[in-house]
Amino acid sequence: MRKGIILISLFLIAISSNAQVWVDSGAVWHYDYSNLATGGYVKYMYEKDTLILNKLCQKITKSSMDFYFDINGILHYWGETKGETNFTYVSGDTVFYYRDDQFFVMYNFGASVGDTWIVSTTNELGYCNDTSSVEVTGTGTMMINGISLRYINLRPTPNSFVGLKGKYIERIGCISTGTGDLQTLFPSEYQCDSLPFEVEFSMYQFRCFEDQSFPLFNVVGEDCEALLDHVGIQHHSKKELFCYPNPTGGIVNINTSITENYTIVLYSIFGTEIQKFEISPNNSTIDMSHLPNGIYLLEFQISKNEHVVKKIVKL
Repeated sequence: MRKGIILISLFLIAISSNAQVWVDSGAVWHYDYSNLATGGYVKYMYEKDTLILNKLCQKITKSSMDFYFDINGILHYWGETKGETNFTYVSGDTVFYYRDDQFFVMYNFGASVGDTWIVSTTNELGYCNDTSSVEVTGTGTMMINGISLRYINLRPTPNSFVGLKGKYIERIGCISTGTGDLQTLFPSEYQCDSLPFEVEFSMYQFRCFEDQSFPLFNVVGEDCEALLDHVGIQHHSKKELFCYPNPTGGIVNINTSITENYTIVLYSIFGTEIQKFEISPNNSTIDMSHLPNGIYLLEFQISKNEHVVKKIVKL
């Protein structure tokens, strides 16, 4: 009898060790993205564990590799953009993420159709609902790498400013293909019902995922970073470049690893040049407060052969 109890205990431990609902160390995700100014792919990387509010969290960083086609159909590289850092932790079937100094439910793989949860309680644009939620519209299981995994289908509730959309599977997150807004790893902003003007948010689709205990899951049939191969770029040499806040009321702050002087050219969304700014490492802001509200492009002319373009929304 005692031997049977030990065997059952070992069996339960084995089940528990395989019942992982979130990522392992070394996790890397790739999503294709496109918007009005650029296209390319977004890359998320699980960097390390850290404590936040007494929770052991996974630190996940985001970057995007940005490309465009010229009028002759030739693919060009615009640069790498470092995005936000996110933090997640797991409790049971639920993955939480850190936003605005608190944790929100991101995915609940034990949820049922019709369940909802809050993903944000802030609204930077002043329109839409201050409280954003998502709703479960479907559940099920599917086999990936020989493992049966649960999934949930999600959509934002009406007039939410922040949301998720598509199929989200345990161990990975969003695996939706076919380009759509919100089809990415973390809840993000989108064109909510009551926003009185058009803001051009990016469209996404899943490309591939792997971590140290989960073999590569690739749905595109080519290398996860194939676009870099097409233009002959080694991505380790990119400059870091951040513009914030975005959207902005006028003043745009620039945080960059560039150490030499460079030029920023401001364009309308239609490509008309508006103004040039000569920037030094000690002068890291530009003023757009005199311009009408709308979408603009900032071209960073770092060197003769290195240009980076950022989209800025002026409100």
